[in-house]
Amino acid sequence: MSTPPLAPRIAALPGAVYSSLLARFGEVKGETFPFHVGDTWMAPPEGCRTEDIHLDTDPGHNRYTPVPGHAGLIEAVARRVAARTGVPVAPEEVVIPAGATAGYLVALGAIVPVGGEVMILSPAWPLISGTTRLYGGVPVAVPFMGEGITAADVAATLDRYRTERTVAIYFNTPNNPTGLVLGADVVEALALWARAQGLWLISDEVYEDLSYVGGHAYARTFAPERTISAWSFSKAYGMAGNRVGYVVGPASVIAAARKVATYTYYCAPHVTQIAALRALGAEGDAWVSRARETYASLGREIAAMLGVPAPQGSTFLFLDLGDRDVDAFLGLCVERGILLAPGTSFGPYPRHARLCYTAVEPERTRRGVAILRQLLDATA
Repeated sequence: MSTPPLAPRIAALPGAVYSSLLARFGEVKGETFPFHVGDTWMAPPEGCRTEDIHLDTDPGHNRYTPVPGHAGLIEAVARRVAARTGVPVAPEEVVIPAGATAGYLVALGAIVPVGGEVMILSPAWPLISGTTRLYGGVPVAVPFMGEGITAADVAATLDRYRTERTVAIYFNTPNNPTGLVLGADVVEALALWARAQGLWLISDEVYEDLSYVGGHAYARTFAPERTISAWSFSKAYGMAGNRVGYVVGPASVIAAARKVATYTYYCAPHVTQIAALRALGAEGDAWVSRARETYASLGREIAAMLGVPAPQGSTFLFLDLGDRDVDAFLGLCVERGILLAPGTSFGPYPRHARLCYTAVEPERTRRGVAILRQLLDATA
């Protein structure tokens, strides 16, 4: 007897967004190098870890928070984003999701109609495409990050991909996977083009503090009435397992996003919201400063080992593997204990693979990259 069919939209989603080699990687004996996942070996700031939070000092943290989030965290986020973007933020313009991934889940649920197109400046974080599809939307990859596009090129580049069904643009700087940092002039051009076209602008701010070549530019500064921005404590403070982030946007969008939250994750974990609130203080600032310096130095070193340009930001290198059989090469890497994310996870980039140089401790990273260098030389 056959089972009833699944929803067609689910069949369109890949089961493993980063690699079909995960199962083989799990069988590798000896030391392994999980460079495919964007994570950090660094523990969260002292005093900002879930084990630091107790019922006697934080009563009720075993209970639900309101769907929008912990009131103290919402207030702290509003102050922080207003100070950084120069645009006031009201509490009703903030929602605290269970990580930035859930933030995009509720934000896209608020704005994407069935058949609506989201222009994704690529290469890009892969889950944004799948989340668009969940709502019956259509992700449209726009080659942009790493293409050398200047502010003067923005309008002409985006005009080629916009249709009457386009509802939003998504971009991320510092970029995952390329490590590229967009200048303020390019971000402003994106914001002004979105305004001229009447589109939403989804600004991924996850790596805002990991820019190694200058300051970070916020789209909200230039077009707050249409910008929906998301942040994650996962990347900023080494709290990937805590599942907490924040989204800021126009009150109408956030009200709709809170509705979506009610019917999906309901609320982010209370205890991790408390940890996040603590991380927005002095302990977190010191952690971020140390992490930025450490990551920047390590990124330059790893890039030099591989003979590629140093990343401008984030925690990744996007490696062009040239004319190699990429599937065969990635399989060879797995045999030596190295797992990379294939470029096709990030858009139409079959020649590439992404490496996260912060996923494991620096010495282990160096050992893995030395092996990768040998494999690249052997297959040149």
